[in-house]
Amino acid sequence: MSGIVVLVGFLLSSVIGLYSQFTYMGFPRSPFKSAMLAIAVSAKPDDCVIHDNKLSYFPSVIYQKDLPQKFLPDEPGGSNDTFAYNSQIAMQTYPEQSIQSAVTGCKNIYFVVFNQAIEEFDLSGSKEHPIIQWLNSTRNFDKKTSYNDLWVYEYH
Repeated sequence: MSGIVVLVGFLLSSVIGLYSQFTYMGFPRSPFKSAMLAIAVSAKPDDCVIHDNKLSYFPSVIYQKDLPQKFLPDEPGGSNDTFAYNSQIAMQTYPEQSIQSAVTGCKNIYFVVFNQAIEEFDLSGSKEHPIIQWLNSTRNFDKKTSYNDLWVYEYH
């Protein structure tokens, strides 16, 4: 009898665990495909997709290779500063030097950022994410769209 109870408990916890695993849509399994498809439908040839960092850039490029996508560098010495220069050389993939260089030649901008990055700036006492602050001061904000924990800010 105790063996049946253990087996049922094991099966029940397995089902719950697998369900959670397959339905989880947060980082690192944010809905990049949905976000990039939505951008691809509305983007024009001189529009740009700018990623806050490499963590949203790499999966997004997999789903939409034809979109002009760029990503910003990690904060030097920060906890996310993990894309070594030798890796960049090997992959022939480099971050933009700044948001200013990233938006050069872009008519409309789709800025992709994780909600956690925005929350971290809120917790640090900053009023706003610095890239969003810069975009708001130099471009016209259109809208922001949530894809679970992934946000897309649109500017023209």
